[in-house]
Amino acid sequence: MLFLGLSYKSLSKDTVEKLVVRCLISFAAMIFQYTSMKYLPLGLVQSVQNTVPILTFGFGYFMLREKIKIKEVGNMIVSFCGILIIVVASDKASMVTNSSLSDTLIFLAMMMNLISAVILAINNVLVR
Repeated sequence: MLFLGLSYKSLSKDTVEKLVVRCLISFAAMIFQYTSMKYLPLGLVQSVQNTVPILTFGFGYFMLREKIKIKEVGNMIVSFCGILIIVVASDKASMVTNSSLSDTLIFLAMMMNLISAVILAINNVLVR
């Protein structure tokens, strides 16, 4: 920011607090996502992460009272159906990178991945 003649000192305390909160929220989401990548295949992790726009759409409607058009709802339904096809179509053998992993560990990894997507969606809404 030095080349623009700006400094962090020009930011208000409120702006810095908001940036720190967003940074910590994003950091927590990335920890969950990377941990789930350890136990699940990358394709499945990214398929679940692709629900972030859908979740942001929903949180924006409920938290910010944004207006929704029928076309947008249709787009979100089509997107969600595509994600469901990818996740459901992957059989358990391809989900597990190590056959010694228990069902509980796979479930926890999926939940961490979903929590990561929810956290990122909330963070996107907080930016507004």
